[in-house]
Amino acid sequence: MKRFILIIVILIPFTTRAQESYDIEEIYESKYLPKGAIIIDNCGNTEDVKYILLPTKLENGKYEIEVSRIDNNIYKINNTSIYIKTRNCYKYSYLSDAILVIEPYSILSKGKIIFL
Repeated sequence: MKRFILIIVILIPFTTRAQESYDIEEIYESKYLPKGAIIIDNCGNTEDVKYILLPTKLENGKYEIEVSRIDNNIYKINNTSIYIKTRNCYKYSYLSDAILVIEPYSILSKGKIIFL
């Protein structure tokens, strides 16, 4: 009796995930304020405030991060107190994987964020 072996080949097209890169304008660290703290905005309005973002620096290098969009051009590095302000980035992200590149001698930006 002859046996036939059926081989099924499934072809999966090779795709690469597109990477989007954006300049970082500023890097911030959040500082919590005492309960009951308020701010006064440019128009004289007051508002309760939970924390403020203060400029900070990160060591040069490449970091694998996970980010979430907070506002226009503002992204939080998840599980940290670090926020970044991008330039012309309209990427909506929630728990998105990215690479943060902090460049030592860049005049125009503090570095880049590359969304994977």
